Amino acid sequence: MARPRSVVTGGGGFIGSHMVDLLLEEGHDVVAVDDFSTGRPGNLAHHRGSPQLKVVAADVCDGARMASEFAGAGWVFHFAALADIVPSIEHPERYLRANVMGTLGALEAARSPLWPSTRRDTHFPPPAPAPPAKMELSPARPDPPGEPP
Repeated sequence: MARPRSVVTGGGGFIGSHMVDLLLEEGHDVVAVDDFSTGRPGNLAHHRGSPQLKVVAADVCDGARMASEFAGAGWVFHFAALADIVPSIEHPERYLRANVMGTLGALEAARSPLWPSTRRDTHFPPPAPAPPAKMELSPARPDPPGEPP
């Protein structure tokens, strides 16, 4: 039986590298994609030489490259992102490119013709239950703020 093949974007980051660990433990062949702008190669160093891990230093915004790396994968786990708040305010274009366009690159690669047609199903959590037809609202408390009821 063939080993499942998975792609982890942001595979050199804290969360992504832990996903790589789990997938390798579970018997997957893994492609870890990271541009290492914030991720660290050292997070994957303990797997160095593993035939089940391919580390790809690439930008997830590169849709054509992602399509070739996603080819044959049954699963894609997308963790590539920039996450710090203050730098996102100082450099919003950088964060827009990495987080929004990077996600678009991953999504485009996932719908590429190279992606196996049997795995084009997308899984979403079930929708939240509808609110009751009539909602009861309790009146606002008349107590002044800071005083016990």
